[in-house]
Amino acid sequence: MLYSIRFTVRILFISAKILIRRKRVSKRSQMRLKEIENNWKGQFDRATYYKIYNSQAIYIPAVCDAFASLRGVNTTFTEEERFLHYFICSSLFDNFWDRKSLTIEQLRDLSFSPETYTPHNFDETVFQYAHQWLLKRVDDQESYMEVAYQVFHAQQDSLRQMDATIGWDELISITERKGGFSVELCAFYLDGSSSTEIRKLWFRLGALIQLTNDLYDVFKDSREGMYTLPICMKQVADVRLLHNQWTEEIRSLILQISFPSSQKEICCIHLMCIAAFGKIALDQFEALEKRDQTLQSWSTYNRKELIIDMELWKNLWKVLRLTYQMASIKA
Repeated sequence: MLYSIRFTVRILFISAKILIRRKRVSKRSQMRLKEIENNWKGQFDRATYYKIYNSQAIYIPAVCDAFASLRGVNTTFTEEERFLHYFICSSLFDNFWDRKSLTIEQLRDLSFSPETYTPHNFDETVFQYAHQWLLKRVDDQESYMEVAYQVFHAQQDSLRQMDATIGWDELISITERKGGFSVELCAFYLDGSSSTEIRKLWFRLGALIQLTNDLYDVFKDSREGMYTLPICMKQVADVRLLHNQWTEEIRSLILQISFPSSQKEICCIHLMCIAAFGKIALDQFEALEKRDQTLQSWSTYNRKELIIDMELWKNLWKVLRLTYQMASIKA
């Protein structure tokens, strides 16, 4: 009964805070991006501009505030600025990679050899600026760069996901490292939050987010010839097992860190809500599996069957119910 009351109060507070903070963060981010465009005398393309500020507007209240809540605070303006530069880097890096506008060697030099690489356009200039700006503002530069190198290597390894012969274990490794290391970088942007224990939590959350993104991208990836864990699963139970494992590891890591139980429970509500989104996708695919007695080729399903509509009230209710079931932290 006490947990039910606590959960109700906290989920209402968190939901209201996310709605309010999202608008404010979005406005600040757009103003800051325009300043950067003016400073460097260029423009982000509109899709990238939107991706950066929208990612920031969602990530700050939903994820960053989850970790800040362990210290009983919200993400500060200074920390927000670091995350904005992080999303500038990640969005531009994705563009370079997806559009093949740079070779792997050029992208490596742009990222890690700023003293010898000369940018050729606005995007390269701003990426290099943002990357170096962040490096100067993290406490442990050596560890930070080690994780940054791991992000690059995981992205390079992900080229194997265009090969139909890729194995299941290799897919798990790529998914875990690609998502895990990308999100582990975030541990360095919050003040006092880059301890080994907190970094492990960020890493495991990143792997879970990557797996969830892959679940929500099944329609797109199946049409583009991308091989992800959901695309290659023989049965939904294969991915559900991994999703449950990583979710339980997040819960276990939260239990182990040295913060008051009340603050850990707030963090857990945030992160278990993210886990719930993946479970909803798995439920939808499992319904297809039961209907057809086995998973069919993804090309045989239409878009409506593979797209998970999170605007449906039944799905929003399931997120709430699943989060409630997973988020309890016993003192």
